[in-house]
Amino acid sequence: MVNAQIGSDSTLAPPPEEELSQMARFTGVVVAILLLTAACGGDPALSMEDYFAAVETETARYDQATDDIANAFALQLDTAFADYSAAATDADEATAAAGLEALTTVAVDATRTSFELTAVQLDQFIATMDDLEPPEEVAAQHDEAVTALRASRAAIDPTIAAINEITALADLEPVLAGSAFADSRVRLESSCVALEQAGRDNGVEVDLDCPGDDEPAS
Repeated sequence: MVNAQIGSDSTLAPPPEEELSQMARFTGVVVAILLLTAACGGDPALSMEDYFAAVETETARYDQATDDIANAFALQLDTAFADYSAAATDADEATAAAGLEALTTVAVDATRTSFELTAVQLDQFIATMDDLEPPEEVAAQHDEAVTALRASRAAIDPTIAAINEITALADLEPVLAGSAFADSRVRLESSCVALEQAGRDNGVEVDLDCPGDDEPAS
């Protein structure tokens, strides 16, 4: 559990800047992880234009749904930490420890719920992509994108199991950052970019808003 800072008068001092920064980093890590699948996507084979229009539509739906999940998570964590910080200012050691324990419970519960909701959206995304019959020219890229999405979905349940074992606030960030769900980002990015490029190579102006598109080049 994160150690509370105790002042000389045995009252809890306001949370230090380092702890505030740690919480901000954790919230950012979770939001980034939740959004990492937010792109890439049996009827007879669709035309190139109709196929990519369908993928873009489902991508936009999924993006909005996971944005909403991530925003709700961030708001819940920000509110809980603000409440904890305000209460901790004048609290004695026992009260402060109880407050930190309550904050940890809120953070763990909110993180678990966010992953559970993301799993539902990801299941719908995969089902929609499965129902599309891509043109032969992009079939390989389509199949790889779906496989990457399935791998990400398969990583959610063990990630939730790891979250359920967390008892200290400081453990949340490293557990999530080191999860298989977070590790699936590389394959998701590459499969999305490959599918997007395949569409452009076949004359379709397509933007799948692939993960990493908005990140500065390293």
